[in-house]
Amino acid sequence: MFVVTLPAAASADPGAFADRAAAAGADLLEIRGDLSPRPAAFVSPLPVILAPRGADPRPLLAAVGAATRHLDLEDGEPLPEPLPEGIRILRSRHDHEGMPAPERLETWGRERRREGAATIKIAVRPRRADELLQLGRLRRRLAAEGPVVVTAMGPLASFDRLLGVSDNAFTYAALDAASRAAPGQLELAEHLRLRGRGRPRLFAVLGGPDLRSRSPLIHNGLFRDHDLAAHYGACPGDDLAVNFRALAELGVEGFSITSPFKRAILPLVDELDPLAERLGSVNTAVRVGDRWRGYQTDVVGIRRGHPEFAGRREVAVVGSGGVVPAVLEALRGLGVGRLVVHARDERARAGLARDFGVEALPLEDLAQRELDLLVWTLPVDLPGLDLPRPRPGAIAFDLRYRDHEGFLGRAAALGYAGLDGARMLVVQALAQFEIFTGETASSRDLERSLTRLREARD
Repeated sequence: MFVVTLPAAASADPGAFADRAAAAGADLLEIRGDLSPRPAAFVSPLPVILAPRGADPRPLLAAVGAATRHLDLEDGEPLPEPLPEGIRILRSRHDHEGMPAPERLETWGRERRREGAATIKIAVRPRRADELLQLGRLRRRLAAEGPVVVTAMGPLASFDRLLGVSDNAFTYAALDAASRAAPGQLELAEHLRLRGRGRPRLFAVLGGPDLRSRSPLIHNGLFRDHDLAAHYGACPGDDLAVNFRALAELGVEGFSITSPFKRAILPLVDELDPLAERLGSVNTAVRVGDRWRGYQTDVVGIRRGHPEFAGRREVAVVGSGGVVPAVLEALRGLGVGRLVVHARDERARAGLARDFGVEALPLEDLAQRELDLLVWTLPVDLPGLDLPRPRPGAIAFDLRYRDHEGFLGRAAALGYAGLDGARMLVVQALAQFEIFTGETASSRDLERSLTRLREARD
Protein backbone atom coordinates (compact mmCIF):
# COMPACT_ATOMS: atom_id res chain seq x y z
CA MET A 1 0.00 0.00 0.00
CA PHE A 2 1.34 3.40 -0.97
CA VAL A 3 1.35 6.26 1.54
CA VAL A 4 1.76 9.96 0.73
CA THR A 5 2.41 12.58 3.39
CA LEU A 6 0.48 15.82 3.83
CA PRO A 7 3.04 18.64 3.35
CA ALA A 8 3.06 21.67 5.61
CA ALA A 9 2.00 23.86 2.69
CA ALA A 10 -1.27 21.91 2.40
CA SER A 11 -2.28 22.16 6.09
CA ALA A 12 -4.84 24.88 5.42
CA ASP A 13 -6.65 22.73 2.84
CA PRO A 14 -5.75 19.10 3.52
CA GLY A 15 -8.88 17.88 1.78
CA ALA A 16 -7.70 19.16 -1.59
CA PHE A 17 -4.34 17.44 -1.18
CA ALA A 18 -6.02 14.20 -0.06
CA ASP A 19 -8.29 14.30 -3.12
CA ARG A 20 -5.23 14.72 -5.37
CA ALA A 21 -3.48 11.84 -3.63
CA ALA A 22 -6.48 9.56 -4.02
CA ALA A 23 -6.85 10.45 -7.69
CA ALA A 24 -3.13 9.76 -8.24
CA GLY A 25 -3.47 6.23 -6.83
CA ALA A 26 -2.34 6.55 -3.19
CA ASP A 27 -3.80 4.09 -0.69
CA LEU A 28 -3.27 6.04 2.54
CA LEU A 29 -2.58 9.58 3.70
CA GLU A 30 -0.02 10.29 6.42
CA ILE A 31 -0.37 13.39 8.59
CA ARG A 32 2.74 14.24 10.59
CA GLY A 33 2.60 16.50 13.60
CA ASP A 34 6.03 17.96 12.92
CA LEU A 35 4.85 19.09 9.48
CA SER A 36 1.16 19.84 10.12
CA PRO A 37 0.51 20.05 13.87
CA ARG A 38 -2.95 21.63 13.49
CA PRO A 39 -4.41 20.85 10.06
CA ALA A 40 -7.84 22.13 9.16
CA ALA A 41 -10.64 19.62 9.76
CA PHE A 42 -11.60 17.68 6.62
CA VAL A 43 -13.20 14.49 5.37
CA SER A 44 -10.45 12.32 3.96
CA PRO A 45 -11.10 10.12 0.94
CA LEU A 46 -8.22 7.95 2.13
CA PRO A 47 -7.56 6.09 5.38
CA VAL A 48 -5.13 8.09 7.49
CA ILE A 49 -1.93 7.34 9.39
CA LEU A 50 -1.39 9.91 12.14
CA ALA A 51 2.21 10.43 13.22
CA PRO A 52 2.39 13.00 16.07
CA ARG A 53 6.23 13.19 16.03
CA GLY A 54 6.23 15.03 19.33
CA ALA A 55 3.12 17.13 18.66
CA ASP A 56 -0.13 16.89 20.62
CA PRO A 57 -2.08 14.08 18.87
CA ARG A 58 -5.49 15.42 19.92
CA PRO A 59 -5.76 18.18 17.26
CA LEU A 60 -4.68 15.66 14.64
CA LEU A 61 -7.33 13.16 15.72
CA ALA A 62 -9.96 15.88 15.85
CA ALA A 63 -9.12 17.08 12.33
CA VAL A 64 -9.33 13.66 10.73
CA GLY A 65 -11.90 11.88 12.86
CA ALA A 66 -13.05 8.44 11.80
CA ALA A 67 -10.65 8.22 8.84
CA THR A 68 -7.75 7.49 11.22
CA ARG A 69 -6.65 3.86 10.89
CA HIS A 70 -3.11 3.90 12.25
CA LEU A 71 -1.30 5.88 14.91
CA ASP A 72 2.44 6.03 14.22
CA LEU A 73 4.28 6.61 17.50
CA GLU A 74 8.00 7.25 17.53
CA ASP A 75 9.91 5.11 19.98
CA GLY A 76 9.19 6.50 23.45
CA GLU A 77 6.04 8.47 22.51
CA PRO A 78 3.17 7.56 24.89
CA LEU A 79 -0.20 6.28 23.80
CA PRO A 80 -2.82 9.05 23.92
CA GLU A 81 -5.61 8.55 26.40
CA PRO A 82 -8.24 7.61 25.61
CA LEU A 83 -7.28 5.84 22.37
CA PRO A 84 -10.20 5.75 19.92
CA GLU A 85 -11.40 2.29 19.00
CA GLY A 86 -10.25 0.67 15.80
CA ILE A 87 -6.87 2.43 15.59
CA ARG A 88 -3.83 0.22 15.10
CA ILE A 89 -0.49 1.18 16.62
CA LEU A 90 2.59 1.51 14.45
CA ARG A 91 5.85 1.86 16.39
CA SER A 92 8.65 3.77 14.61
CA ARG A 93 12.38 4.15 14.94
CA HIS A 94 14.18 6.69 12.76
CA ASP A 95 17.95 7.01 12.49
CA HIS A 96 18.70 9.99 10.22
CA GLU A 97 22.49 9.87 10.55
CA GLY A 98 23.33 6.25 9.84
CA MET A 99 22.37 2.63 10.22
CA PRO A 100 22.69 0.90 13.61
CA ALA A 101 23.69 -2.75 13.72
CA PRO A 102 20.94 -4.92 12.18
CA GLU A 103 20.94 -7.13 15.28
CA ARG A 104 20.03 -4.14 17.47
CA LEU A 105 17.27 -3.10 15.08
CA GLU A 106 15.90 -6.62 14.94
CA THR A 107 15.81 -6.86 18.73
CA TRP A 108 14.08 -3.49 18.96
CA GLY A 109 11.44 -4.54 16.45
CA ARG A 110 10.63 -7.79 18.23
CA GLU A 111 10.38 -6.02 21.58
CA ARG A 112 7.93 -3.47 20.18
CA ARG A 113 5.83 -6.23 18.66
CA ARG A 114 5.67 -8.07 21.99
CA GLU A 115 4.47 -4.82 23.56
CA GLY A 116 1.47 -4.84 21.22
CA ALA A 117 2.50 -2.85 18.14
CA ALA A 118 0.58 -4.01 15.10
CA THR A 119 3.27 -2.77 12.68
CA ILE A 120 6.98 -2.09 13.15
CA LYS A 121 8.62 0.78 11.22
CA ILE A 122 12.39 1.19 10.93
CA ALA A 123 13.85 3.97 8.77
CA VAL A 124 17.63 4.38 8.62
CA ARG A 125 20.22 6.13 6.48
CA PRO A 126 22.69 3.66 4.91
CA ARG A 127 26.07 5.16 4.06
CA ARG A 128 27.38 2.29 1.92
CA ALA A 129 25.68 -0.07 -0.47
CA ASP A 130 26.52 -3.15 1.61
CA GLU A 131 24.22 -1.73 4.29
CA LEU A 132 21.37 -1.97 1.78
CA LEU A 133 21.98 -5.72 1.64
CA GLN A 134 21.86 -5.89 5.45
CA LEU A 135 18.68 -3.81 5.52
CA GLY A 136 16.98 -6.06 2.99
CA ARG A 137 17.81 -9.17 5.01
CA LEU A 138 16.52 -7.49 8.18
CA ARG A 139 13.27 -6.55 6.44
CA ARG A 140 12.67 -10.11 5.26
CA ARG A 141 13.31 -11.57 8.71
CA LEU A 142 10.94 -9.16 10.45
CA ALA A 143 8.30 -9.38 7.71
CA ALA A 144 8.12 -13.15 8.25
CA GLU A 145 6.79 -12.41 11.76
CA GLY A 146 4.25 -9.68 10.99
CA PRO A 147 3.64 -6.35 9.22
CA VAL A 148 6.72 -4.12 8.91
CA VAL A 149 8.04 -1.04 7.20
CA VAL A 150 11.83 -1.31 6.97
CA THR A 151 13.16 1.33 4.65
CA ALA A 152 16.19 3.40 3.73
CA MET A 153 16.52 7.17 3.68
CA GLY A 154 19.10 9.32 1.91
CA PRO A 155 20.94 9.10 -1.42
CA LEU A 156 20.93 5.28 -1.55
CA ALA A 157 17.27 4.93 -0.66
CA SER A 158 15.69 4.54 -4.10
CA PHE A 159 17.03 1.00 -4.61
CA ASP A 160 15.75 -0.14 -1.23
CA ARG A 161 12.37 1.54 -1.56
CA LEU A 162 11.73 -0.19 -4.88
CA LEU A 163 12.93 -3.61 -3.78
CA GLY A 164 11.13 -3.38 -0.43
CA VAL A 165 7.63 -2.92 -1.86
CA SER A 166 6.80 -6.61 -1.78
CA ASP A 167 7.80 -7.07 1.89
CA ASN A 168 6.76 -3.75 3.42
CA ALA A 169 3.22 -3.19 4.66
CA PHE A 170 3.44 0.44 3.50
CA THR A 171 5.66 2.17 0.98
CA TYR A 172 6.02 5.91 1.58
CA ALA A 173 6.11 7.95 -1.63
CA ALA A 174 5.92 11.59 -2.67
CA LEU A 175 2.92 12.86 -4.58
CA ASP A 176 5.33 15.17 -6.41
CA ALA A 177 8.84 16.51 -5.92
CA ALA A 178 7.57 19.47 -3.87
CA SER A 179 5.85 17.22 -1.30
CA ARG A 180 8.73 14.81 -0.65
CA ALA A 181 8.69 14.14 3.10
CA ALA A 182 11.94 12.19 3.49
CA PRO A 183 15.27 12.11 1.64
CA GLY A 184 15.28 9.39 -0.98
CA GLN A 185 11.53 9.07 -1.43
CA LEU A 186 10.47 8.21 -4.96
CA GLU A 187 7.44 9.81 -6.51
CA LEU A 188 4.22 7.82 -6.41
CA ALA A 189 3.98 7.85 -10.19
CA GLU A 190 7.31 6.01 -10.45
CA HIS A 191 6.12 3.27 -8.08
CA LEU A 192 2.83 2.91 -9.91
CA ARG A 193 4.57 2.80 -13.28
CA LEU A 194 6.58 -0.21 -12.12
CA ARG A 195 3.85 -1.94 -10.09
CA GLY A 196 2.84 -5.33 -11.41
CA ARG A 197 5.77 -5.59 -13.82
CA GLY A 198 8.00 -7.80 -11.72
CA ARG A 199 11.36 -6.84 -10.34
CA PRO A 200 12.63 -3.73 -12.17
CA ARG A 201 15.97 -3.74 -13.92
CA LEU A 202 18.39 -1.65 -11.87
CA PHE A 203 21.15 0.75 -12.95
CA ALA A 204 23.21 3.28 -11.01
CA VAL A 205 25.82 6.01 -11.15
CA LEU A 206 28.89 5.54 -8.93
CA GLY A 207 30.72 8.66 -7.76
CA GLY A 208 32.50 10.22 -4.82
CA PRO A 209 30.92 11.31 -1.52
CA ASP A 210 29.88 14.67 -2.99
CA LEU A 211 28.15 13.11 -6.02
CA ARG A 212 25.43 15.38 -7.37
CA SER A 213 24.52 13.75 -10.64
CA ARG A 214 21.70 14.48 -13.07
CA SER A 215 22.15 11.06 -14.68
CA PRO A 216 19.17 9.58 -12.75
CA LEU A 217 16.98 12.33 -14.19
CA ILE A 218 18.12 11.51 -17.73
CA HIS A 219 18.01 7.72 -17.54
CA ASN A 220 14.73 7.43 -15.64
CA GLY A 221 13.18 9.79 -18.18
CA LEU A 222 14.43 7.53 -20.98
CA PHE A 223 13.04 4.45 -19.22
CA ARG A 224 9.64 6.14 -19.00
CA ASP A 225 9.73 7.30 -22.60
CA HIS A 226 10.59 3.78 -23.79
CA ASP A 227 8.17 2.10 -21.35
CA LEU A 228 10.90 0.01 -19.72
CA ALA A 229 10.48 -1.53 -16.26
CA ALA A 230 13.80 -0.13 -15.05
CA HIS A 231 15.15 2.30 -12.48
CA TYR A 232 18.41 4.24 -12.25
CA GLY A 233 19.69 5.49 -8.89
CA ALA A 234 22.76 7.18 -7.45
CA CYS A 235 25.43 5.77 -5.17
CA PRO A 236 27.83 8.30 -3.64
CA GLY A 237 30.71 7.18 -1.45
CA ASP A 238 34.45 6.86 -1.17
CA ASP A 239 34.64 3.03 -1.18
CA LEU A 240 34.18 2.16 -4.84
CA ALA A 241 34.84 -1.56 -4.49
CA VAL A 242 32.33 -2.05 -1.66
CA ASN A 243 29.61 -0.07 -3.41
CA PHE A 244 30.21 -1.72 -6.79
CA ARG A 245 30.14 -5.27 -5.44
CA ALA A 246 27.20 -4.69 -3.09
CA LEU A 247 25.03 -3.09 -5.76
CA ALA A 248 25.96 -5.87 -8.16
CA GLU A 249 24.78 -8.37 -5.53
CA LEU A 250 21.61 -6.32 -5.09
CA GLY A 251 20.92 -6.81 -8.81
CA VAL A 252 22.25 -3.66 -10.45
CA GLU A 253 23.26 -4.69 -13.97
CA GLY A 254 24.81 -1.50 -15.31
CA PHE A 255 26.77 1.44 -13.93
CA SER A 256 27.74 4.91 -15.01
CA ILE A 257 31.14 5.78 -13.53
CA THR A 258 31.95 9.39 -12.76
CA SER A 259 34.67 11.34 -10.97
CA PRO A 260 36.87 10.27 -9.27
CA PHE A 261 36.52 6.61 -10.29
CA LYS A 262 36.97 6.43 -14.07
CA ARG A 263 40.39 4.86 -13.66
CA ALA A 264 39.84 3.26 -10.25
CA ILE A 265 37.06 1.08 -11.71
CA LEU A 266 39.48 -0.75 -14.02
CA PRO A 267 40.45 -3.56 -11.57
CA LEU A 268 36.76 -4.28 -10.89
CA VAL A 269 35.75 -5.06 -14.48
CA ASP A 270 36.67 -8.28 -16.26
CA GLU A 271 37.13 -6.96 -19.77
CA LEU A 272 37.25 -3.67 -21.68
CA ASP A 273 35.99 -2.61 -25.04
CA PRO A 274 38.85 -1.45 -27.30
CA LEU A 275 38.32 2.27 -26.74
CA ALA A 276 38.17 1.96 -22.94
CA GLU A 277 41.28 -0.21 -23.00
CA ARG A 278 43.19 2.26 -25.15
CA LEU A 279 42.22 5.21 -22.96
CA GLY A 280 42.61 3.46 -19.63
CA SER A 281 39.34 5.12 -18.58
CA VAL A 282 35.85 3.66 -18.06
CA ASN A 283 32.60 5.54 -17.61
CA THR A 284 30.20 2.63 -18.24
CA ALA A 285 30.20 -0.90 -16.80
CA VAL A 286 27.67 -3.54 -17.80
CA ARG A 287 27.07 -7.09 -16.64
CA VAL A 288 27.42 -9.55 -19.52
CA GLY A 289 26.55 -12.99 -18.20
CA ASP A 290 28.67 -13.39 -15.08
CA ARG A 291 31.31 -10.89 -16.19
CA TRP A 292 31.57 -7.09 -16.18
CA ARG A 293 32.57 -5.21 -19.31
CA GLY A 294 33.82 -1.62 -19.32
CA TYR A 295 33.03 0.99 -21.97
CA GLN A 296 33.87 4.63 -22.62
CA THR A 297 31.06 6.86 -23.94
CA ASP A 298 32.47 10.29 -22.99
CA VAL A 299 34.26 10.34 -26.37
CA VAL A 300 30.92 9.95 -28.15
CA GLY A 301 29.46 12.68 -25.94
CA ILE A 302 31.95 15.24 -27.24
CA ARG A 303 32.26 14.10 -30.85
CA ARG A 304 28.53 13.80 -31.51
CA GLY A 305 27.48 16.47 -29.09
CA HIS A 306 29.89 19.19 -30.20
CA PRO A 307 30.83 18.99 -33.88
CA GLU A 308 31.46 22.76 -33.68
CA PHE A 309 34.81 21.95 -32.05
CA ALA A 310 36.10 20.41 -35.28
CA GLY A 311 39.18 22.06 -36.77
CA ARG A 312 39.85 24.46 -33.89
CA ARG A 313 43.49 25.48 -34.22
CA GLU A 314 44.63 26.45 -30.71
CA VAL A 315 43.11 24.31 -27.96
CA ALA A 316 43.78 23.96 -24.23
CA VAL A 317 42.46 21.26 -21.92
CA VAL A 318 42.64 22.21 -18.24
CA GLY A 319 43.04 19.30 -15.83
CA SER A 320 44.40 15.75 -15.78
CA GLY A 321 41.57 13.73 -14.20
CA GLY A 322 39.83 10.56 -15.35
CA VAL A 323 37.76 12.25 -18.06
CA VAL A 324 40.74 13.90 -19.78
CA PRO A 325 41.79 10.87 -21.87
CA ALA A 326 38.32 10.77 -23.41
CA VAL A 327 38.43 14.54 -24.04
CA LEU A 328 41.79 14.28 -25.82
CA GLU A 329 40.63 11.31 -27.89
CA ALA A 330 37.47 13.14 -28.91
CA LEU A 331 39.28 16.34 -29.85
CA ARG A 332 41.86 14.48 -31.89
CA GLY A 333 39.02 12.76 -33.72
CA LEU A 334 37.54 16.18 -34.48
CA GLY A 335 40.80 17.26 -36.13
CA VAL A 336 41.83 20.08 -33.83
CA GLY A 337 45.25 21.69 -34.29
CA ARG A 338 47.66 22.38 -31.44
CA LEU A 339 46.33 20.55 -28.38
CA VAL A 340 47.89 21.30 -24.98
CA VAL A 341 47.07 19.87 -21.55
CA HIS A 342 47.52 22.32 -18.66
CA ALA A 343 47.62 20.71 -15.21
CA ARG A 344 49.36 21.07 -11.85
CA ASP A 345 50.22 17.38 -11.55
CA GLU A 346 53.49 17.11 -13.47
CA ARG A 347 53.47 13.33 -13.58
CA ALA A 348 49.87 13.14 -14.77
CA ARG A 349 50.30 15.70 -17.53
CA ALA A 350 53.52 14.01 -18.69
CA GLY A 351 51.65 10.72 -18.95
CA LEU A 352 48.90 12.31 -21.02
CA ALA A 353 51.47 13.92 -23.30
CA ARG A 354 53.18 10.56 -23.81
CA ASP A 355 50.00 8.54 -24.35
CA PHE A 356 48.20 10.99 -26.65
CA GLY A 357 51.03 12.78 -28.42
CA VAL A 358 49.99 16.20 -27.14
CA GLU A 359 51.88 18.99 -25.41
CA ALA A 360 51.71 19.35 -21.63
CA LEU A 361 52.40 22.54 -19.70
CA PRO A 362 51.96 23.77 -16.12
CA LEU A 363 48.63 25.26 -15.18
CA GLU A 364 50.21 28.68 -14.70
CA ASP A 365 51.28 28.79 -18.38
CA LEU A 366 47.65 28.82 -19.48
CA ALA A 367 47.41 32.62 -19.30
CA GLN A 368 50.14 33.02 -21.93
CA ARG A 369 48.06 31.35 -24.64
CA GLU A 370 45.59 32.69 -27.17
CA LEU A 371 42.89 30.11 -27.89
CA ASP A 372 40.13 28.99 -30.20
CA LEU A 373 38.85 26.45 -27.64
CA LEU A 374 39.31 26.27 -23.87
CA VAL A 375 38.11 23.03 -22.24
CA TRP A 376 37.67 23.06 -18.45
CA THR A 377 37.59 19.60 -16.82
CA LEU A 378 38.27 20.60 -13.20
CA PRO A 379 35.54 20.25 -10.55
CA VAL A 380 36.35 23.73 -9.13
CA ASP A 381 36.57 27.22 -10.66
CA LEU A 382 40.06 28.37 -9.50
CA PRO A 383 39.16 32.08 -9.49
CA GLY A 384 42.79 33.06 -8.89
CA LEU A 385 43.98 31.48 -12.14
CA ASP A 386 44.33 33.92 -15.05
CA LEU A 387 42.57 32.72 -18.18
CA PRO A 388 44.04 32.98 -21.70
CA ARG A 389 42.92 35.47 -24.31
CA PRO A 390 40.29 34.29 -26.81
CA ARG A 391 40.69 34.40 -30.57
CA PRO A 392 37.69 35.59 -32.61
CA GLY A 393 34.83 33.10 -32.21
CA ALA A 394 36.57 31.23 -29.37
CA ILE A 395 34.56 28.82 -27.19
CA ALA A 396 34.97 28.09 -23.48
CA PHE A 397 33.61 24.61 -22.72
CA ASP A 398 32.96 23.59 -19.10
CA LEU A 399 32.32 19.87 -18.76
CA ARG A 400 30.28 20.54 -15.65
CA TYR A 401 26.57 21.05 -16.15
CA ARG A 402 25.85 22.79 -12.85
CA ASP A 403 27.69 25.15 -10.48
CA HIS A 404 29.69 26.41 -13.46
CA GLU A 405 28.89 30.11 -13.43
CA GLY A 406 32.28 31.13 -12.02
CA PHE A 407 34.51 29.82 -14.81
CA LEU A 408 32.08 30.47 -17.66
CA GLY A 409 31.28 33.92 -16.29
CA ARG A 410 34.95 34.90 -16.27
CA ALA A 411 35.44 33.42 -19.73
CA ALA A 412 32.45 35.32 -21.10
CA ALA A 413 33.85 38.57 -19.69
CA LEU A 414 36.98 37.97 -21.77
CA GLY A 415 34.96 37.39 -24.94
CA TYR A 416 34.51 33.59 -25.10
CA ALA A 417 31.22 32.02 -26.11
CA GLY A 418 30.34 29.71 -23.22
CA LEU A 419 29.06 26.13 -23.31
CA ASP A 420 28.39 23.87 -20.35
CA GLY A 421 28.47 20.08 -20.33
CA ALA A 422 24.73 19.43 -20.58
CA ARG A 423 24.74 18.34 -24.22
CA MET A 424 27.81 16.16 -23.78
CA LEU A 425 26.23 14.58 -20.69
CA VAL A 426 23.03 13.74 -22.53
CA VAL A 427 24.70 12.41 -25.67
CA GLN A 428 27.01 10.11 -23.71
CA ALA A 429 24.03 9.03 -21.57
CA LEU A 430 22.11 8.07 -24.72
CA ALA A 431 25.06 5.87 -25.71
CA GLN A 432 25.01 4.32 -22.24
CA PHE A 433 21.26 3.79 -22.49
CA GLU A 434 21.75 1.80 -25.69
CA ILE A 435 24.45 -0.33 -24.04
CA PHE A 436 22.31 -0.87 -20.93
CA THR A 437 19.06 -1.77 -22.68
CA GLY A 438 19.67 -2.65 -26.32
CA GLU A 439 17.16 0.06 -27.27
CA THR A 440 17.95 2.67 -29.93
CA ALA A 441 18.02 6.30 -28.81
CA SER A 442 16.62 8.93 -31.14
CA SER A 443 16.93 12.65 -31.73
CA ARG A 444 13.64 12.99 -29.86
CA ASP A 445 15.25 11.32 -26.84
CA LEU A 446 18.04 13.89 -27.05
CA GLU A 447 15.68 16.85 -27.06
CA ARG A 448 13.49 15.48 -24.28
CA SER A 449 16.51 14.82 -22.08
CA LEU A 450 17.95 18.28 -22.66
CA THR A 451 14.57 19.77 -21.78
CA ARG A 452 14.49 17.82 -18.51
CA LEU A 453 17.95 19.10 -17.60
CA ARG A 454 16.96 22.69 -18.33
CA GLU A 455 13.74 22.40 -16.33
CA ALA A 456 15.57 20.83 -13.38
CA ARG A 457 18.08 23.67 -13.37
CA ASP A 458 15.35 26.31 -13.56
